[in-house]
Amino acid sequence: MLMRISLLLSLVASCLSTPTPAIRDAAQAPLATWLWESTIISDTAKVAQFFDTTVSRGVQRVFVQVNADIQNSDWQNFISQSVSKGIKVEALIGNPQWVIGTGTPSLQSQLDWIKQYQAAAATNSGFAGIHMDVEPWGLDDWEANKAKYIEGWEGVAQKVASLASSLGITVAADLPFWANTLDSTIAGQTVDIWMLNLLDYATFMTYRNTVSALLDIAAPVLAAGNDVGKPVWLAVETIQLPEDNLSYYGQPVSKLQSDLNEIATAVQGQSSFAGIAVHDYDGWSALPSTA
Repeated sequence: MLMRISLLLSLVASCLSTPTPAIRDAAQAPLATWLWESTIISDTAKVAQFFDTTVSRGVQRVFVQVNADIQNSDWQNFISQSVSKGIKVEALIGNPQWVIGTGTPSLQSQLDWIKQYQAAAATNSGFAGIHMDVEPWGLDDWEANKAKYIEGWEGVAQKVASLASSLGITVAADLPFWANTLDSTIAGQTVDIWMLNLLDYATFMTYRNTVSALLDIAAPVLAAGNDVGKPVWLAVETIQLPEDNLSYYGQPVSKLQSDLNEIATAVQGQSSFAGIAVHDYDGWSALPSTA
């Protein structure tokens, strides 16, 4: 508890202090993004645009939604190009219904596809990891069945982690910043700690569109990573949401870039800080260049 309070105070102090002239460049803090429209990897022109955007913005990791309808050869071409540009590609999978054993495509079919792909992939064209985005709190009856769904969520995570381990790749998950308010299946342990113990790292959805607000909700996230000794990615949103304070939608990309710099500067002393993920590629690309 004292560590978490100390961390929060240090983050607040860094926000209130006078900025130093040498603001840390955002590219020095690893950046990541989500690519949900993975069909673009079959389009040469769209792939070229993707790399123009991500390389120029310093992206080092991309979570690409698994689509079994895309030819293995297209995946291999895209991943090998990514690797040559210093970008790691993770297989993005997830469906809230998996926690109750349903959902299409099924969890097992997604894992089977990843397994066959990795077996067939040539050197430098395999996935670097599996990235889960399950979000069971999106189910209509989440509040009434929270304990049951958390148990199912943890079961999904264990199954994915088992495959990742067998393939020799990393496993990660998107988590809400408030995962520290959820009880895990282990008495006295919250979901954030349970997941961090299982995973290689986690991306916490710290969606706020001001630096001070994001740092406020990031403090317990970074403290959890420090406690467990696992890397933590913070995240920002760029797509339109009902709440005005969550997304950079409509703001110039220069404002987002400036805020990413400031966030990275404020938290760079935290051992758990791994980088900042921008959700998502399409939203980020659509931000206006000027106000």
